[in-house]
Amino acid sequence: MSSFIPFILCGGSGTRLWPTSRASMPKQYCDLFGVNLFETTMLRFAKAPKVGVVSTAAQLPLIERSTPETMKGTPKIRILEPAGRNTAPAIALAVRALDVAGESAAVMGIFPADHYIADEKAFLDSVEKATKIAEGGAIVTLGIKPTFPATGYGYIETRTGPSDANSRIATRFHEKPDAARAASYLESGSFFWNAGIFFARVDTLKKAFQTHAKELWAAVEKIEDPLSPTKEEYSAIPSISFDVAIMEKLPEHVCVPTDCGWSDVGSWDSLVSTLGGKASESENVVKIGSAGSHVLPHRDRKVVVIDSPDTNVIDTADGLLVFKTGSSEKVKTAYEELVKRKMPEATAHPFEYRPWGDFEILRDTDAFKSKVIHVLPGQRLSYQSHAKRAEHWIIIRGQAEVTLNDQVLRPKPGEHIFIPQGAKHRMSNPGTEPVEFVEVQVGTYFGEDDIVRYQDDYKRS
Repeated sequence: MSSFIPFILCGGSGTRLWPTSRASMPKQYCDLFGVNLFETTMLRFAKAPKVGVVSTAAQLPLIERSTPETMKGTPKIRILEPAGRNTAPAIALAVRALDVAGESAAVMGIFPADHYIADEKAFLDSVEKATKIAEGGAIVTLGIKPTFPATGYGYIETRTGPSDANSRIATRFHEKPDAARAASYLESGSFFWNAGIFFARVDTLKKAFQTHAKELWAAVEKIEDPLSPTKEEYSAIPSISFDVAIMEKLPEHVCVPTDCGWSDVGSWDSLVSTLGGKASESENVVKIGSAGSHVLPHRDRKVVVIDSPDTNVIDTADGLLVFKTGSSEKVKTAYEELVKRKMPEATAHPFEYRPWGDFEILRDTDAFKSKVIHVLPGQRLSYQSHAKRAEHWIIIRGQAEVTLNDQVLRPKPGEHIFIPQGAKHRMSNPGTEPVEFVEVQVGTYFGEDDIVRYQDDYKRS
């Protein structure tokens, strides 16, 4: 039996779930269901001997933060793209990495990181069936049994197969249909939602790329290290989806139908429907005359909704979204308008995760900028300086160690350190508990790019 290696694709940005999902923290890392979707996806394959992840290099801190503690020791194949280039290049890199590693007979499973599965057992049963079929050399998709005439999903057209009762022959992919066509698809019983989940042996996929995506595969073969391609190497690869590059060019392939309570969580309407009444169960929400409304409050903020039935309220620290149920597809239009107006809230949260910990912006004005910063045990920031600002650090808790112009200081909680403009400095945490401190910046410019690094544990420039 061939080995099975699940590969999780997690480079998307999920802009339709703004303001919770943004480029700096896409939906797969957001705590939408108590645990985030990437963590849930990882846990599905906790028993796998190794797990692959393909993402952009910028998301590595989010991957580290979201990897379940029980899987920290699981061998991982991490492929870090310099920038997102759609699903075909991501999958091609994974194929090349496994081929180079001598795993050409292994079956790859390709799974998006941002999907919700209600029935885990039914899903994993379907994964097992698809894997066994793929061992024989077929390319297999998982087809989601449609439960309503969805116009927001692509469809897989199928016919009955000659030998395997667990599968059907997939004959054609269909893009998102209009309402009438979606209804006819549902009625026929031969169409399934395309979830973007695929299975095939590594050598099978390699041959498919060589046959149907020659230019793409030639560019991938030139990459010296498929686990970490350079910007120059990756810029030569065309941006194209796996469906278009490979799947739509196959005369036919195998589809394994599944009914597992799947959702791509592609919009707020989809998410609210998945959550049901849980979206308004917070004790901080008061609804009066607002049946059918759903509220997701920010932290402990109190939200009151009056005479607004079928209204959804999504609240974050720096963005508020209010929309009528059924109108969430317009969130993308609103997002594009925010980008057009060059509003930073479109793409970035007031908090960010770094390899060493995290920070949250408290105030950002023309006169000063303040943050609360957490440094994980055993970690340290880069040794750096700023040309346009000075900083005041107030230690709140933890065992802080500050290097200031090569002098080592150990301030205690409640004490203050002043970092003059242009001074070399770094914060380290040699202790076993997180270090927390408040940083107040004063100067003429407070952008994250005003930084010169002299030494960095994470090899950032």
